Amino acid sequence: MFLLLLYAINPAESKWAPPCVFNEMTGLYCSGCGTLRAGHCLLHGDIGGAVAKNPLLFVLLPALLILQFNKKWLWHPYTGWSLLFIIVGYGILRNIPLWPFSLLAPH
Repeated sequence: MFLLLLYAINPAESKWAPPCVFNEMTGLYCSGCGTLRAGHCLLHGDIGGAVAKNPLLFVLLPALLILQFNKKWLWHPYTGWSLLFIIVGYGILRNIPLWPFSLLAPH
């Protein structure tokens, strides 16, 4: 149901998707900023647009699929810490206003 709604309605042009609270309060991008817009682009086959909106999506989706099928890795003690490190690190790097880090900001 959610994917059908995301396919039909572009979050960049619609008011149904709430703005990022972290971005509204700080002016910085969180790790998830651009994910809805990237999902909309991906559902329409625009891979380049999706990568431009949130590149982390293309790193975490395959990793999460692997974790679903490999229960040994899913319950490994370092899996959660690794994901947390990646997500927080990405959130920090995408707010550095220098090239190449500025490429990580949603466009």
